[in-house]
Amino acid sequence: MTDMVVELGACYCSLKRERTGSTSKQEEAWRFLPSDGQGVVVLSDAVRRFKPGVSEGLLVEADVTQGSMTTLVRMSPDGWQAWQWRETDGSSHCYVERDYLSSEPSRDAPSLLRYRHYWTLEEDDGIRVWHPVGSRFCGFVEDVK
Repeated sequence: MTDMVVELGACYCSLKRERTGSTSKQEEAWRFLPSDGQGVVVLSDAVRRFKPGVSEGLLVEADVTQGSMTTLVRMSPDGWQAWQWRETDGSSHCYVERDYLSSEPSRDAPSLLRYRHYWTLEEDDGIRVWHPVGSRFCGFVEDVK
């Protein structure tokens, strides 16, 4: 039997997701974030852009991208967990990119948050179907007209 794939504007890649840390100490959770990149940091009282070296406030979650890799940090009941999602050439996953309007106060023009949403083929009752894997932040789109 031949696999049938319907293309709906999707692109293909390989995606490696790796857990990179776990801690109960907030100062260690901040250190999971890269020293450079762009991203979104969610604090208990605010949402802001990632600024390297700034670790003020109660960290709830963060997504910071550096090209084809995104570092994710999430608060959990046991502390904080960190992962890295790295995209490479390949065809084990498909993705679509979507842009979302940022909720940050507008400067001269609004910005958008760009995310990639990933799926992988898995067998389900003898039929290969696309199952969602998750999403990663890929950067800001500035000066949207």
